[in-house]
Amino acid sequence: MCAACLHSKNYIMRRRNKYLSIFLAAGGMLASCSQADEPGGSTLPADKYPLELKATLGAMQSRSVGKDAWSGDGSEIFGVRIGSDGRVAKYVITDAAGNAGAASGSTPLYWDNTEKATVSAWLPCDAQTDVDISDQSAGYASFDYLAATAAGQSYMAPVSLQFTHKMTKVRCILKPGKGMTDADIATATVRISGYRSVSFSEGTLTGAAFGWITPTASDCEALIVPQNMTGKEFISITVGNHGYIYTPQTDDAGLLKEGLTHVYSITVNATGIEVTEAVSSAWGDGGEENVPPVNVVETFTAGQLKIGDYVYSDGTFSDGGLRYRLENGIFVISDTQPADGKTCVGIIYHLRDASSPQDGCTYSEFSGAPTGYIVSLDQNFSAFANENPAANDQQEWDNIIGYKYTRHYYDKYKNSYTLYAIEWCMGHTTLPSTGYCDFSSWYLPARAEYVLMRGESNGNTPVLNILQSNLKKASGSQFENSDYMTCLFFGNYGLYVWSYNLLTGDMPGVETNQNRYHRAVCAFHTK
Repeated sequence: MCAACLHSKNYIMRRRNKYLSIFLAAGGMLASCSQADEPGGSTLPADKYPLELKATLGAMQSRSVGKDAWSGDGSEIFGVRIGSDGRVAKYVITDAAGNAGAASGSTPLYWDNTEKATVSAWLPCDAQTDVDISDQSAGYASFDYLAATAAGQSYMAPVSLQFTHKMTKVRCILKPGKGMTDADIATATVRISGYRSVSFSEGTLTGAAFGWITPTASDCEALIVPQNMTGKEFISITVGNHGYIYTPQTDDAGLLKEGLTHVYSITVNATGIEVTEAVSSAWGDGGEENVPPVNVVETFTAGQLKIGDYVYSDGTFSDGGLRYRLENGIFVISDTQPADGKTCVGIIYHLRDASSPQDGCTYSEFSGAPTGYIVSLDQNFSAFANENPAANDQQEWDNIIGYKYTRHYYDKYKNSYTLYAIEWCMGHTTLPSTGYCDFSSWYLPARAEYVLMRGESNGNTPVLNILQSNLKKASGSQFENSDYMTCLFFGNYGLYVWSYNLLTGDMPGVETNQNRYHRAVCAFHTK
């Protein structure tokens, strides 16, 4: 290339580079007005890309008792972390719109790479340990713990944090029913069960010390640690000398979920309560899912003799926890344990009333009809006898005849056969008579007596449920999903004996030399 041409080309290149430098400088000036230079690679310059936040809070309402809106007064300090193991910094809500910045004395967070990450936050920032929430009569704002998680966030855009309530809100609405007035309801004392102590750290909520909680005096609300209260005593209402306890029987009514309001509309009658449960779709939201009311048709007290009560070797009884019978046949029970220092031998499974099957037995241990019946804590697995006794002489199919035929077959065949099932039942020690009660000896039950232990009602098995629960509490043998031998023979000269499955209600026949489960029962008569 000639010198002139080379000179001309260098001149052009110098001018092009000059204009390019001017353009880049202008671009740099524009960038400095808007955002920092785009970094290269995955690492970001230190302290150059601050975390920008805006916080929102669901179900904005009133802060009279809970935190349902931001105040922006500088008191709402929350903890923030980028990623799972990043540094924690304190941020504060700066206005009612939810804008936030680093709290005084706290170094703000900066993005250190271009990878997307989860930003988590919690309020309050400082760990709360063993906070007593048992008395919320004056409000619960200080117990309203919040948390937010924003996944897939980038250094290139502000992060929006949607805070949610970690506790669940329970509201009770009382209405007067039969035998009650508005004035009566105004004097009612309401308590809600749950964990009376809570701890909260970095968005994780835990509870301890289960017991009764006093709700707000104004609108009967309380914040509860989310949990499943199905089958547990949940709401206690006392009006004068009347006491009621509501125990949810389904997850729809008893499963308390975080961030939701669970409303229980309770009609209080002099003889019981009617409960309608509604769950709002969000904290304070008006949308509700209604559950039909279930009426309480019978109420029981701890000192009252009833199904499920524990029976001891000294002839005494103690409370088994039955409290209510609902109109759908379900029993509501409390978690009541057997008495300390006593030997539990059985559970009451039936008390006679007008609907009881006919009792066709004459009990040698007492006069008159029994008050009720007890099933043994233990069970056995054996054949009826070592050989077929060829017994087939019962006629009373649906009556209570276990005592009668246990003694009949024992007296008839004791010298000819080994009567395994009958002898095992009769081998239980007869309970001693007391000034209150007489007991029969133990015997092998008939079909009607097993049917009472199942207690089927509207497709439910409430008696079996309470028996299973209390047998377990007393360290007894729960009923198996298997056939239980009765004292009823049938057909073919008594080659078979009827059995009964309490879990299914089936009643197959089995040969007398086949092994089957069986329980011992006894009758009692209160004086």
